[in-house]
Parts: sequence; structure tokens; C-alpha cells
Amino acid sequence: MHYLIYIPNVKGVGDKVLEAAGLSALKDSGAEFSEHYEGTPDGSHGTLVSWSPYSEEKLNPPKKVNAENWVWRPCPKTPNVEEGQFWLGTNKYLPPLPLDLLRRGEQELDGYEVQLGDGQAWRIVPASAVFREYRAEGKELKWKPEERNEQYTRNASIIAREIFAKLDLLDCPNVAKADIASYSDQPVTFILSGSFDHCCLALSVKYRLTPEICDMLNLVNRKEIQAEIVKASIDLPDIFETREQKKTNDSSTKNTTSESPVVIHVG
Repeated sequence: MHYLIYIPNVKGVGDKVLEAAGLSALKDSGAEFSEHYEGTPDGSHGTLVSWSPYSEEKLNPPKKVNAENWVWRPCPKTPNVEEGQFWLGTNKYLPPLPLDLLRRGEQELDGYEVQLGDGQAWRIVPASAVFREYRAEGKELKWKPEERNEQYTRNASIIAREIFAKLDLLDCPNVAKADIASYSDQPVTFILSGSFDHCCLALSVKYRLTPEICDMLNLVNRKEIQAEIVKASIDLPDIFETREQKKTNDSSTKNTTSESPVVIHVG
């Protein structure tokens, strides 16, 4: 089951409705809009936005916004939106599932599985995997992220450079295949700020989510979850799996541990 978005005091359909609510990040094919004049969460009139899940099961949004099985919460005030600028509706008995929140066209993107605050397994696409082929007219082929993912790739690059520098991996032409078997098993600790927003950007690559919606669904509010998402965003699980495989091949004793010796404290 997907969620529903109610936008107070706004009429119309299309991307302009989402933009008016500070939800430009949710612009996607498949959105359906309907105007409501009564039975709304705030008692006003407004527009209801719904999406049919990727599973193709029809959502069938309620005719009355405050239908019995739906719970409505106003968005909190953030740098992006005012309090109550939109309302999030979720079904009491059918919470949103990762499959239902997939962005159209991004379902094939793979990533690292991380269990989030709702107890479900979500896929975190590393920044290295969001680049697309791009060729400006008359110029050579280049790779660049889609516009909506640019901030994610910039953040991940900054985090990766800080961590890889301390791990002496920046000089490796291919980090994931680097010979890092001799690296110490002693944990290396990093303190990162702004990790909540970075985690929300990581999730928004594959799923129809914003920081406000992540907060209201309680997906990444725990710091240990944020740490795992940060690691996945820069491919650390793959890097240290390669490291352990190399150590195992070079040792007569089999080592089945693939834990990353990196401890991330988030803020």
C-alpha cells in the first residue's frame, strides 16, 4: 500500500500542485490528483495526490480523505516546507512497503539491503550507480547523475574522500578491487554531520520519499540506521567484502567475517 498526500488550499493537477507543497522531489509519472471540499484532515478544501503502487495493485484512494482506516499527520516545519503545508496519510492496516514506493523507471536499480525503522528491508543505491551516459552535442560521451540525484552524489563524494583518505584508498585506481588486505582490523571512527538529510537523499534515488516523509514514517530516525545507509552510499560493504576475500585467499585460515572496520557516528 502506498501513502496519500493531501495538500490544503490548492486546486489543480500536475507537477505544479506538488511544487506548491514543497514536494518537487515526488514529481513522477503515475500520480493521480483529485480535489476534496469536505472531510479533509484540516477541515479545509484541497487536493489529494495518490500513486498506484509499482505492484500495479490499484490504490483506490478513499472518497473522503479522513476515511476510517486512514491516519493523517501534518508535515513538520523544515527548511523546505512549513508545518502543515501537506499532510501524509497512511492506512492503519497496510503500511507503505518498499515495493509500493518504487519510483517508476528505477525498479531495476540495485543496492545494499538495509533494515530501516519500520522493520522492512530497503535498498540503498550507492552514489556510484546513479550516473547515466550523457553526450552534449558534438562532445565526447560523459557520465553524470540525473539532476535530482546531483546533491546525493556530491554528498557521497565528500564523505567518501574523508573516509577513504583515512583508509589510504584514494590512490587506488579502483577502490573496490584494491589490495587492501593488509589494512588493520582496528576500527576507524568518523563523526559525520547532516547524515539524516544524506540518508533521505539516498532513499529518494529508488523510492518516492522526501526528508519530511522519511521522518513521519520513522524510517531513518535511529543513528545506527543512518550509519549503515552512509556506508552503503559509498560502497563500503563491497569494498570490505573484497578486502575479506583477499585476506581469506592469502591466509591458510578461513575468515568468514566481512564486517567493515569503520565506525560512523552521525549527527
